[in-house]
Amino acid sequence: MMCCLEVFYASVPFEQLCDSDDDEDDIPNFENDFGRNQVQKANWQVMNISTPANYFHALRRQQHRDFRKPLVIASPKNLFRLRQCVSPLADMGPGVRFKRLIPERDPEITANPDEVDRLVFCSGKLYYELVAEREQLGLKNVAIVTLEQIAPFPFDRVKTMMEMFPNVDMGDGVHPGNVIWCQEEPKNMGAWSYVRPRFVTTAREGLDKDMVMRYVGRRAAASPATGYPKLHNAEQEALVKVLFVSDAVLKRWWDTTMRAGLSSGPTRCWATKPEVKAVAANSGVSSELSACIALSLAKSLFVQRLSASGAAIVNESAGNGIPVS
Repeated sequence: MMCCLEVFYASVPFEQLCDSDDDEDDIPNFENDFGRNQVQKANWQVMNISTPANYFHALRRQQHRDFRKPLVIASPKNLFRLRQCVSPLADMGPGVRFKRLIPERDPEITANPDEVDRLVFCSGKLYYELVAEREQLGLKNVAIVTLEQIAPFPFDRVKTMMEMFPNVDMGDGVHPGNVIWCQEEPKNMGAWSYVRPRFVTTAREGLDKDMVMRYVGRRAAASPATGYPKLHNAEQEALVKVLFVSDAVLKRWWDTTMRAGLSSGPTRCWATKPEVKAVAANSGVSSELSACIALSLAKSLFVQRLSASGAAIVNESAGNGIPVS
């Protein structure tokens, strides 16, 4: 008998689902069928699946195992109608199993791993938005990997991905490198709090590297959404675009924010500032998007990058150097 409970929510507290898993963040022994033994020891499984075939294999595995563990799959409805979210029938046939992690799917990028200098981990539907932006920009130096099973954490598969791209900077133990976790939920929600220590453990114990992971996503918030559709869409577009933009573009958005004195306050208010509208016009984006990038995303990313060189950001309106720690 299959143990299955189907519950449909408008909003799933994903961070609570992950944090309720009792899988330790200490790296385990990878020998003796690690994936199977890890699930047996865990109290349940949490997934955010990105392909129909992997969804099929997750349910099939749940049915055919000789032991039972609760399974929670968090997936949005829009994947049902997303044309890019398809799987060939061969992926559901004999010899194919559930993939706890799906590696980079572009054969040109996997064939030239030494050219990759940025490694992005994400989960679920966000993958398709990131890939669409990468294709539009024609980039081949960014590898995008989807974490299909969040908990228990697939330490062994993540370690393999990190080893596959040797030229990706992992940071120096203090300043972040170019290993990135990208999510669309606010920073205090989603899987970030769960996966971050486990990524660090994988790099430290598995590769002997003191990695500092970078976060790209919405800033911490009391609500998972703004309640203002135009701003919500601008935030979503911003977190996708900021993953690929250059430091020079980030600096322009940041400097504009500093001149406007927009260190706090609702995005709807400072999106109307003349300074933000000006840089938005020069960048070819909406003022809401420019404001979101400038404060919600570019601030954290640019501060992290500047801190690596011990630089300071100059607040032109006040004429003071702001040290970055």
